[in-house]
Amino acid sequence: MPQDRWPLLKMVELDEERFTGQKIGPFNDPNSIIGQLGDIGHSALKALGVQPFGAEDPNQYQTADLSKISKDYKGPRFKTVMPTIAMMPLPPGEAKYLGPGSRFGKTLYREANLEELKRHIGIQTMDMSMDSLHLATAPEYALGQGKNTGVLLEFDAHPLKVYANTGKPGLQMLAERGEYPEVVAKLNHQHEYANALRSFTIKPGAQTDKVTRMQMKRMLPLMEKRGWIKQVLPDKSIKYTRPE
Repeated sequence: MPQDRWPLLKMVELDEERFTGQKIGPFNDPNSIIGQLGDIGHSALKALGVQPFGAEDPNQYQTADLSKISKDYKGPRFKTVMPTIAMMPLPPGEAKYLGPGSRFGKTLYREANLEELKRHIGIQTMDMSMDSLHLATAPEYALGQGKNTGVLLEFDAHPLKVYANTGKPGLQMLAERGEYPEVVAKLNHQHEYANALRSFTIKPGAQTDKVTRMQMKRMLPLMEKRGWIKQVLPDKSIKYTRPE
């Protein structure tokens, strides 16, 4: 499941023993937090004119020292890599409470109709704070029912308050495994949904009434003028994406 946090950078040592003559131990292992913090701390102390102690003792493991790297070595001492971050499953007990949507991923999806789309793009004003909107954590789970089809909505998850939907037997079983394909948005005002809307895709043959069709015909060109990006997809769907 995707994760809503800034990517982390991991410091990786380049053959420390070759350039310092030190053996890699638990206190100077470049892949350990202790070793990396030790490098920073000892360099800072020496810059202040203070002799480090503890791990600098010859009888102890030595934390790598920036000054000990051979001057013949022209490469970087550290390089940055993007690690694969595993997201810890959200416990069912926490998931059932209303909270930020980012607990369930970066993006939430919903299949709706053109009438509902009007509420999210400023055509129709109404109080939505007590509405319960069922959202999916992946686009393939966003399956509207009955007449509630034709438009795929994509929301930024973090601004919306949601809780996990575990009301069905199948969803309860998935929740026990830390999987939440569906959440329910509640106590969000109309402008919060509008501000969170990242994109919407109108599928071919989306049905609506004559008035809504005329309203869309006027509104969609205005949205393009405001910077929304229009894209015709291979299946003839039309996607509008919010400008960054």
